[in-house]
This record gives sequence, structure tokens and C-alpha cells, in this order.
Amino acid sequence: MVALIFHELAHQVLYVSGDTTFNESFATAVELEGLKLWSRQNDNPEVFERARERLQQREQTLNLVRATSQQLEALYQQQGQIPVAALRQRKDELLTELVQTYLRLSEQWQQPGPFGANPTSLNNANLALFRQYNQYVPGFRQLLLELNHDFPAFYRAVEDLSERPRRERQQTLEALSERFNEDF
Repeated sequence: MVALIFHELAHQVLYVSGDTTFNESFATAVELEGLKLWSRQNDNPEVFERARERLQQREQTLNLVRATSQQLEALYQQQGQIPVAALRQRKDELLTELVQTYLRLSEQWQQPGPFGANPTSLNNANLALFRQYNQYVPGFRQLLLELNHDFPAFYRAVEDLSERPRRERQQTLEALSERFNEDF
């Protein structure tokens, strides 16, 4: 519940019209960092440990989703070159492989992962939504880290970033993401 409150309050601080990935990644980063601070201030290591586990699960799942999304994009570029039935079959195979890999990975987890305990199928909409909420989270977290966890400075920097053209925002967040290293 605390994490959800942080997430929703972040949307009150900043919202960029038409850029769901920016908005949701920002709110998710605030949610994670806020929960991290809250759990430390309230001497509640169990909450923090569960959040840390969920974060690791989210990162592992995001890596799987990115890899599958890249394979799907390559497949879709073959549209018109291979029969539609073969295209659909390969898409189904890739999504089934993703579910199977996720299920094998989740066997190691103590709590259900981002797609739940036992997803039976996934589709492009599931993958797109998951990426939107998570794609730039490391970049936002790196920005906060570089600002020494000074939230007012972070919010000003994110507001400045939000005023840049979309492509420039994406490039900046991708560069920040590349530098990010979890600091538990």
C-alpha cells in the first residue's frame, strides 16, 4: 500500500502528456526509492527485503521481456516476406518460450513475480505495458543517486527533462540507465 501511495503521488508531482513510458517509469522509480527510505526510517526491514526481492524479480523479468520484444520486432519486420500463418505461429512460439522461461525463473522466487504466480499466456499488450512501467526506472534512479537522494533537486531535474523533446528525454534516460548500479 505504501508503494502504491508513493507511485500515485509521483504522478501528482509531474505528468508529461502523451508519454506513458516516461510517466510510469518516473512514478515507479519514486515508488521504489520512497519505499526504500520509508522502510529504513520505520525500521521495517521485512518490507524493504520484500521490495528488494520484487525489484530483482522485476529486473529479471524486464530482461526477459526486452529479449522477447527484440525477437518479436525482428519477426514483425519479416511481414510480407513470410506467410501470415508462419508469422503468427512464430509469435506464439516466442510468447510461449517467454512464459516458460519466466516460470522456470520464478521457481526460485519466494513471492509471485510481476506476471503473477502462473501466467498461462502473454501477449504484445502485456509486454508493452510492462515495459512502459519499467523501461526508464534505472535512469530515474540513477539521476536521484547522482543528486545524492535530494528529492527536491531530483524533481526539478525531472521537470527540466520533461520539457525536452521526447527523443532527447529517451536518450538521456538511456544513458543514465547504462550507468545505474543497484546500491542496496
